[in-house]
Amino acid sequence: SVSDDFPPLIADLSLLDGQDAMDKYTAGGKPSRGKIKLVGSPKYDHFIQHINWSDQLKCLGIPYGFYDEPEKVEALVVALLAEFPELRISLRKHPRDTRNYSFPKLPERVSWSSSRTESIYDFLAGKDAIIASDSAVHLEATLLNVSSYYYPLLSRTEAAVDVYGFVRNGLIPLCSSREVLFQHLRSIMAQRPPVRAAAAYYVGNLNTPAEGRSQELSLAAIQELLTHWPQENV
Repeated sequence: SVSDDFPPLIADLSLLDGQDAMDKYTAGGKPSRGKIKLVGSPKYDHFIQHINWSDQLKCLGIPYGFYDEPEKVEALVVALLAEFPELRISLRKHPRDTRNYSFPKLPERVSWSSSRTESIYDFLAGKDAIIASDSAVHLEATLLNVSSYYYPLLSRTEAAVDVYGFVRNGLIPLCSSREVLFQHLRSIMAQRPPVRAAAAYYVGNLNTPAEGRSQELSLAAIQELLTHWPQENV
């Protein structure tokens, strides 16, 4: 996912996921060079068959990173288990998070996903909803029709940062308090609505005949560039 701080596009061909990336790369008159094509998300092609059409909330995932506070993650899980005892919960630590917090208050029934051996899409495939703070996983979850909620777990601030603009652009709701988060979860326990349509701004070929063909579109764009490449550049 792209943030506003990404550098301008200075390349012969730039392949972007969708309009969000285009808007951020060209915002404020940033210079660009070469062709720009919106091809969708190539890494998503292999996981389109894992879209979650379940209309209930049974399994919840909480991926957290090195900017998040483990104690806040642990406190949230304890509260979730008390409020929703039937809910299955799985935690996933970012591969670059080298902290060794042991989560002493969590029961054994809380499961763990290893980010070093299980891909994020494989992790999401078994979830009905996720809770995370500033993470690209919100978009990946929405693509698989997994309900996703922004909840501040950051150690550097209590406030939400929304670095990717997911809340600002309507991809996911902001849950600024535990009460608001729990209210959202209660509303989807027995009737979970589809959420994929919200990702169309981020992934250009979503819900089109070209969905699942991003790799094919990318290769075609590269081939077109090479076919018409000026001879003096060969």
